Amino acid sequence: MTNHYFRFVRSGCGYLLNWSAFLLITMLISFDVNAQNTQYNFNKAPLNSVISEISTKTSYEFVYDAELVKKAKPIDLSLSTSNIKTLMDAVVKGQAFSYEIRNNRTIVLKAVLENLEDYMLHGMVTDSLGGPLPGASVKIKGTNRYTTTDGNGHFNVNLNSQFNTLDINYIGYLSATQKFDKDAALKVVTVKLMANSSLLADVVVNGFQSLPKERQTGSFAVVDSATLNRQINPDLLAALEGKVAGLMYTKNPNGLSADQPVLRGVGTYSANVGTSPLIVVDGLPSELTLDQINPYDVESITVLKDGAAASIYGSRSGNGVIVIATKGGKAKGVNITLNADLFISGKPDIAKMHYASTSDLIDYETAVYNTERARFTTTESMFSGYGNVNNGTIKYYSPLYELYRQQATGAITTTQLNNTINQLRQNDYIKDYVDNIWQNEVRQRYNLSFNSGNGKSSNYLSLNYDASDERMKYDNSENFNIYNKSTFNLKKWLTATIGINASYNTSTTSNFDYTNYLLQPRYAQITDANGNLVYSDYVNLNDGFSSSGAVNAAVISTLKNNNNFKSFGFNLLESMQEGLAKNKAINIRTFANLKANIYKGLSYSMQFQYENRNADSESFYDKNSYRMRYAYNYLTSYNATTGIYTRNLPDGGRYYQLNRKSNSYTFRNQLSYDNSFGKNQGT
Repeated sequence: MTNHYFRFVRSGCGYLLNWSAFLLITMLISFDVNAQNTQYNFNKAPLNSVISEISTKTSYEFVYDAELVKKAKPIDLSLSTSNIKTLMDAVVKGQAFSYEIRNNRTIVLKAVLENLEDYMLHGMVTDSLGGPLPGASVKIKGTNRYTTTDGNGHFNVNLNSQFNTLDINYIGYLSATQKFDKDAALKVVTVKLMANSSLLADVVVNGFQSLPKERQTGSFAVVDSATLNRQINPDLLAALEGKVAGLMYTKNPNGLSADQPVLRGVGTYSANVGTSPLIVVDGLPSELTLDQINPYDVESITVLKDGAAASIYGSRSGNGVIVIATKGGKAKGVNITLNADLFISGKPDIAKMHYASTSDLIDYETAVYNTERARFTTTESMFSGYGNVNNGTIKYYSPLYELYRQQATGAITTTQLNNTINQLRQNDYIKDYVDNIWQNEVRQRYNLSFNSGNGKSSNYLSLNYDASDERMKYDNSENFNIYNKSTFNLKKWLTATIGINASYNTSTTSNFDYTNYLLQPRYAQITDANGNLVYSDYVNLNDGFSSSGAVNAAVISTLKNNNNFKSFGFNLLESMQEGLAKNKAINIRTFANLKANIYKGLSYSMQFQYENRNADSESFYDKNSYRMRYAYNYLTSYNATTGIYTRNLPDGGRYYQLNRKSNSYTFRNQLSYDNSFGKNQGT
């Protein structure tokens, strides 16, 4: 069934509302309940006006879907009552929604789809062998309601006589449509999905041996080179997406790093184990991730999905295993291949998030302010709780709160307040963010490969260059990759393979805090109509490395004319250019394999792999950067007795450096015997 999500984020200004998928608005207004009858008069009034008046005159809060406001009929009623149930019965009469009173303080409005008897269906989605399929989509046909199966393949869904048909889908499996009557609710039903046979190849490479698929035990999937390169993909992660049944991804919506593959779900023993499958390259476990492997170097991929992989790779197979076989040299001749790829990704369409308008948010924040203000006798007693310099704990509150405070204290008139708020209604911080901070992602990739061989040896060499401008302005990366694999036939019975895979990566990234397009209030600005930078007096963001907390307008007002402190002024576009992190990474993998055919069907192989990973990151914040100005102010102390200010932080910049190194060694010795016995099998 369709899931609606909403959450409240607590800040100094009260609650700021974030919307996702469907806009949900919660009106939070409370006053003392009047035990006497209250008169309500509505003449063709819209639903939101009725809700607003009831909230104002009672202590009840309303929770409802924004679509109700659009679809509700105009309300006509004249009623004098102190009974909320009597009042709400009159409001919902003749409407396509009902209500529910919770905890004597909240009224939930709910749409009434059909006056039909519902029944709960309990079911399970499995593969053809009865194995559960977690994360399968179960949709009620003819509606937008759906659910997904849990880690054991189970699901629960409400049906009725009109909507009783389910569409079940799972990546890599053929979809199924099935109808369930009311009798099915008396038992647990099972829906079996058949795997798409086009995703399976004839040979399975599990890292230790190559077997025909009919001889391979356990659950697996094979993707060959032709399938991987059927379309141009930015990396191996994207090449596998949609081609392996059960392989899903934890998406990274801000685009700052690669998606994370999930093959066997989240472990129940410890979340620290993670969900990343074990990566095996040419038979040896590797510390590489899928996005670091050049897709042009891959011959085939085998995905081992169930517990049978534990017999090969032990406990490290707990999250599944992805076995990668790389390309080798040709038996004879020379082949040269050049690939040039260009990827352009546009900015995300924020309009599809259906956020409330700036004007709506100002109205909402005003309602929250009035509710909070009603709990105090004076405006100053309310704001004293937010603290000031040497006066309580300092907590952030919004610029809109500060406007109401100035109006209450006489610093500005009511006319000035209204004029300023009307001007703020014209701003749109999210649009400013999309226009000024985001950019189209442009990525160019070039791959040159040489494939050669003769009777005694073969060689494969690839050179890869990959450069991109990321979604965040000023973010970019470059990657150089070389891969070489050589095989020598030393004797008729002895073969040696050696190789190296090395990559050098550089990137520039801005501070992670700046990736949030809800960093400042919706009515804030980044640039004005002429493109000039607009500076906010303060922002809900600290220096990032000391124990400081966010400031508020009272602190800014107190320190404004004090030369011992620096400005807290902030502009996001300017701050993004401060403290850019310069990252460098060098990854080297060398490997060798010696294989001897001792006797018919009996062979011995010895493998060795060495991996070295070295990553450096450095950033510098100038003394006039926002974070250094903030830290400078926070670490300045004042002695009230002597009247002396002490600067506990030198007036300079901040240099940050991080280095990570790791080495891993892998050895493997294997004695194998593979032969067939019996009539017509040969010896």
